[in-house]
Amino acid sequence: MTARTTRRTFTLGAVATTAGALALALIPATAANAVGPTTPVFSYIAHSDADLDRVLYSNAATGNPDSPASPTAVSLTPLTGMQIYSYDASNDGNSWVSCMASGTPGDDTYDRTYALVLTHREGANTASKIISNFCESNPVMSADGSTVWWYTEDRIAKFAATYDPGTAAISGTTSVVSSGQFVTAKDNSNGAPAEWVSGLAVSPNGVNAAVMLHDKAGYGTRARVRASALSTAAQKPAYFQTTYTGSTTTTASHSYLPQADTFVFSDNDTLLFNLIDLKVAAPRPFLAVSAKLPAAATNTSVITVVPALGGTYGVRPYLDPASPSGTLPTWYAWHDVPVGDPAVLVTQLGVTSDLTVAPATWTPRTDGLTTFSYIPTAVALPALRDVSQKAAPHASFTLASSLVTYGKRPVFATAYNLYDINPLGGAYNGLLAAESDKGKLEKSIDGGTTWIQLPDTSGANAFLSGSTWVSGTGPIVASNTYFRWTFLGSPFTEAAPAITRYVKVLPIVTVKILSSGSYKTVYGKATRKYGSAILQRYFPTLGWRNVLTRTMSATGDFNFGKRILAKANYRVLTLADTKWAAGVKAFTI
Repeated sequence: MTARTTRRTFTLGAVATTAGALALALIPATAANAVGPTTPVFSYIAHSDADLDRVLYSNAATGNPDSPASPTAVSLTPLTGMQIYSYDASNDGNSWVSCMASGTPGDDTYDRTYALVLTHREGANTASKIISNFCESNPVMSADGSTVWWYTEDRIAKFAATYDPGTAAISGTTSVVSSGQFVTAKDNSNGAPAEWVSGLAVSPNGVNAAVMLHDKAGYGTRARVRASALSTAAQKPAYFQTTYTGSTTTTASHSYLPQADTFVFSDNDTLLFNLIDLKVAAPRPFLAVSAKLPAAATNTSVITVVPALGGTYGVRPYLDPASPSGTLPTWYAWHDVPVGDPAVLVTQLGVTSDLTVAPATWTPRTDGLTTFSYIPTAVALPALRDVSQKAAPHASFTLASSLVTYGKRPVFATAYNLYDINPLGGAYNGLLAAESDKGKLEKSIDGGTTWIQLPDTSGANAFLSGSTWVSGTGPIVASNTYFRWTFLGSPFTEAAPAITRYVKVLPIVTVKILSSGSYKTVYGKATRKYGSAILQRYFPTLGWRNVLTRTMSATGDFNFGKRILAKANYRVLTLADTKWAAGVKAFTI
């Protein structure tokens, strides 16, 4: 598994970043103020189990989003075995796309499988399709649901979707629309990314994009925002970039870092995002700012504070289907306000049709501490279906050595499945594939007739052997053993046939010599039962030649008796059979 450092697992970007971003709930259908003509439905992610299990919900009206039992809170994904880390939805609510993980929450990263999944509804029919195994941030969907953008491998890819009006079946084409523009900084020591992408935004017309990147050395250490027109040309268009270095020391009055809670284009060439001040004790207020993308190649832009949105987060646009065609979107924003003594934060929702004007009315919300990523849509989103286009398996199970000394553990050089769906339609490339290490492991000591279940293999057990990654070790072996490994598949990958490997066990042979005048008695013990033990002498011109053969006891003892032995090199050899490999112990008389 030497390529473990380059093979990929899913980068779980764009998850909730602050406590304030989690304190969300649903707006009652009757609570919209005059600015918003029709209150939308909100979908959201709810997490539990120490922030591990992430489920997508959608509410048609009211209800407590923290209670899956609420009759109006509908789970769109299984409660276990599949997690939503980021998503986006079409304005009409018939399409949504998500960066997802399958497997048990809390498992090692290499034990799970990952995918970018698109779900679409046509009437009573719903379909789900994997469009890529990799997305390193939140995906972005166009308002009409026809296009999906995502960040992967320092590039931005686009999927142009086609939906069958009868069956809802999804097809389409993928292209790379940006390369060399939004590249993560690299670690000088190993070339690995030194930043992770915490946010992706695409303009409504699909021309411009922006990324937010945070240092892997620490979320509050350093971050930058970069925006530009999408391009794969060698000559890149003008861009806007600003870098922030966070600090909690008292040497300055403010120290701002960008947050992906709000990261959206307010129009086709204006980026809106949040900053928090690290010099302010939590809960830190949000400062809303905007940046106009430069039209010329000056690579400069002016950042403007948006006072009307100060203290807000989760700002999202919504195009009301009931409004006249071509009208501007309504904007929904959240903020947290202290209530009572001692102060308790209460989440409120505000609505405005003009980002330069603060919401006139704030609707108090039930405090849902385990929900985030609220997206307004005209109707509730469709539930996820069994996905099509699962990744084909490329399983590997190999031994570092087929011979293992008694009482030792066999080393599994590989015990993993590689999977890759090339969104551009190219051939499978094992060097670029993702890796899943969890598999069913069994052993047999009766020649493969009876199989005994062992603990599953796990990426947590991989380790460096010298400069080479190996997948882990099996149990201690006491005789020849068959091992069988099976990759069972996942919601995003096909299962693979079982692979069997055979380990031969070398018994440990100990030899003792008892002298009595000219006579020598050679005896000893082997860590095996019965079988033949041979005393051999080495001749320079003939090699090893047999002297005596004895049958070992049920406890592995052997004794060649008292006899005269010339001075020479000797060894005791235990013969291999169906239960054991050959054992040997050399000595000199």
